[in-house]
Amino acid sequence: MSARKTALIIDDAASIRTFIKISLDAGGWIVHEAGSVAGGRKQIAEHAPDLIILDLGLPDGDGLEILQALAEQDAFAHISPRVIVLTVRKDPDTKQSALRLGAHSFLTKPFDMETLLELVD
Repeated sequence: MSARKTALIIDDAASIRTFIKISLDAGGWIVHEAGSVAGGRKQIAEHAPDLIILDLGLPDGDGLEILQALAEQDAFAHISPRVIVLTVRKDPDTKQSALRLGAHSFLTKPFDMETLLELVD
């Protein structure tokens, strides 16, 4: 039996975190949550997730800061998670920045759960 994978959802909207968590739980993931950049960084350090679903508009900063930290490996050298950006930002510059910093996928809100789960798989 393989080990369960760990996911971290970083989004300031508790309803979105819950919606995604229910779906990932059903798929066998261990799911952690954070609602801020600081909380996300703490959860990454504590749980070394295999997957991060990352909002960019967070109350204490820009989610791109987390991508930058992962790209620079500052304090996160021990992990290499797959990152799916999930944001309301639709501008091409933000998408290019996120992908350049290491995001694997970029999905805009509102989103379809089926599409998100396809990206997760």
